[in-house]
Amino acid sequence: CKQALDRVPKSEKGFKALFDASAESKSYMTQFKDQNAFLIYYTGGFDGPGRAKLGTREDVDPQLERQSAQYGARNDAWAATDDARANLDFVLQTGPEEKEAVDDLATSIATARDAVNSYLATFPNGAITDAGSSR
Repeated sequence: CKQALDRVPKSEKGFKALFDASAESKSYMTQFKDQNAFLIYYTGGFDGPGRAKLGTREDVDPQLERQSAQYGARNDAWAATDDARANLDFVLQTGPEEKEAVDDLATSIATARDAVNSYLATFPNGAITDAGSSR
């Protein structure tokens, strides 16, 4: 367990960079809204005469939905992996006799696994196999 966790980046930035390298990138509109949230809020989304208000579009942006799901799963995976590291350190200090600590470690690992699987599920069929075979 320790050897497996040692292969995963220990910093949040490094961990998330692994996921972000293959994740859906932010669209121009998302970046614009992020950078101008204050103005969008206080102008009520006004984007000029005859144009739809920003942030009120009725159509669904699949890129934004996929990117949001990927970032959410990535963040969940980081939190669970960080918890697993802390729980593993505690188990190594107290010994495996501490059943509650071992159970917490198992739960953290299962949560991390589920989050990674959720992240992978956001990709189209075959994309993961294609990415693995290109190395």
